[in-house]
Amino acid sequence: MAQSYATVLNLISAGCVGLIATAVAALLSSQCSLYGLGFLGIICSAATSIALTCQYLRQMRPCNTLSWNGFIQMAKTRLLTATLGRYSVWNLKRAYRSGSRMLEMQHITLMKHVARSRNTVFGRDHGFAEIRGIDDFRARVPVRDYAELDKYNQLAYRGEPNVFFPGGVEFLFKTSGTTGKNKTFPGARRFLKDFATAFLATKFCFEEFTRKSGRRCSMARQLMTSVHSADKRNEFGVPTGPLSKFVVSRGDILTTPVEPFQRVHDAKAAFYIHAVFALWHDRIGDVSAFYPTTLSTFIRCVIDNWDSVLSDIERGRLSADKVGIEPELLAALNSHLSPKPARAAQLRALFGDGQDLSGFFEKAWPDIPCVMLARSGSFQSSYRYLRKYLGNLPTFGSVLSGSEGFVGININVKEVDCNVPERYNPMLSPSFVEFVPVDAGGSDVGEAKLAHELEVGGLYETVLTSFNCFRVRSGDVIRIVAMDRCAPVFELSHRKSHMLSVDAEKTTENALQSCVLLAAERLNCHVIDFSAAECFLYEPVAGTCRGTKYYALFVELDGDRRLAEDDKQLFDQTLRESSEHYDQMRVGGRIDTMQVLQVKLGAFAALRLQMMRRNDGISEFQFKMPRVLRSEDSLRCLLDGCL
Repeated sequence: MAQSYATVLNLISAGCVGLIATAVAALLSSQCSLYGLGFLGIICSAATSIALTCQYLRQMRPCNTLSWNGFIQMAKTRLLTATLGRYSVWNLKRAYRSGSRMLEMQHITLMKHVARSRNTVFGRDHGFAEIRGIDDFRARVPVRDYAELDKYNQLAYRGEPNVFFPGGVEFLFKTSGTTGKNKTFPGARRFLKDFATAFLATKFCFEEFTRKSGRRCSMARQLMTSVHSADKRNEFGVPTGPLSKFVVSRGDILTTPVEPFQRVHDAKAAFYIHAVFALWHDRIGDVSAFYPTTLSTFIRCVIDNWDSVLSDIERGRLSADKVGIEPELLAALNSHLSPKPARAAQLRALFGDGQDLSGFFEKAWPDIPCVMLARSGSFQSSYRYLRKYLGNLPTFGSVLSGSEGFVGININVKEVDCNVPERYNPMLSPSFVEFVPVDAGGSDVGEAKLAHELEVGGLYETVLTSFNCFRVRSGDVIRIVAMDRCAPVFELSHRKSHMLSVDAEKTTENALQSCVLLAAERLNCHVIDFSAAECFLYEPVAGTCRGTKYYALFVELDGDRRLAEDDKQLFDQTLRESSEHYDQMRVGGRIDTMQVLQVKLGAFAALRLQMMRRNDGISEFQFKMPRVLRSEDSLRCLLDGCL
């Protein structure tokens, strides 16, 4: 853009000041009627508000690479975040002061869903017309797994109207399926507005974190590395795909234009396009990757295609052989680029041949304030690996959510420490959330509780009620680590389904995660990814038989280091330190030493591609590597990559 948004905003502010001065002069120079005074007051108030708004936006340093549409959209989001987002966070913090206020907010959230679904198939079957509160709802609707709602899920899958919510099904959004079979939830765009307030609250928390980390938010294009699947419909003609596919991707505010999100479905081509467009910009607003594994794939794409990416930036057009798209689409994308030899030279000076991208994000875009990235639960090891590319950039996970709804918000940012997992407070809307107490093995040990009833140190599986599901177990287990007045503060612990058991033990993915992190720290190495299998699955595929019970752990390391046998033994030792039950089983001789197999660089990327192909219709953006393997094909893929 040739225009300077800062200049335009200053001119509008100056015009408003001039208008105020004129109104005041008119007021002083003549007798005004009561109506005249009121009119001048309205003019002065409106002009003052516009001038203050313009100066607020100017302080956000709007980037001139934004189109007018992008600037207006980003300005609206900033203003709504500063007002409605701020109010939503304030309202939550006020509710946390007492259990009765939290209960009241949860009651309002629940009754909104109940009232809306009163005349649906699910609502009639469960007597929603007679429900007057939380106790009535719990008495009529049991806590269930997704599979136990098969009757209603099948109706929704066929596109039948009025199943969970009033009206027709516009689309079906699929979960990643990395923990088992895909879950499919019905959706309609008219209900996505339920999540708007929650979105603004998380944006406000993100901006608060950025300020506390000593950095400044800005109005510049955002880097988002999502890859959407091709348009698909089920056998009943209902559009299907990940939820992100049905939320419009606005190229006006992203580094990548909108066309690749809609029409490029090959992951390699999409990541290459993201890399060229992102590095073509010398300034971006922030990075929204959510999963460290997605950002790691982006980094690997940059490293593998470094010379080609810089050549494309220098020439101002994409290499046709790299993206493999139709000429018409290629021409459309190239229209968004222009030659930037100086930018290419700058990147070569910073990173040389592109094989060592240490501090990549901070060096490539010095003004970037923060990276939105999850670092808790099963993402801890991949986050540790990614840190060297982030440099000193802070990272922030603003929300804990799933396909079933919102669970927690990272609301109390008291200090910036990116080496500890995110901690969340409960979201009291737009989802009604309950918590079932579970033991370390994942078995229920009590009835569902509300947020203000939880206890520090407890483990709880989250149960959600939203516009399209009622009291559905999410499979996510949280651990309560503190109390914020009457509200619990919690961390994501593990997925219930990610558990190893070869005898009577139950080893969670959290224990596996701790085992790998401890071993990597003691060995002074970086683990890119890992996963494990039980001997009963491993031995038939590997063609071996030890005659004992044990786990097989696959690890991929950064660099060319080869693990010695003593190094591999350390993983078994750290698992014993991480899981008391596993240690007892090892001492008693009921479980044998863990088999550790190192795979070559890129083995988990190959597994990722294989699982994506097998699980057709999910997005690269939502994929999560399972920490426990249940498929022979997946195991065979890693065995093929063993060193």
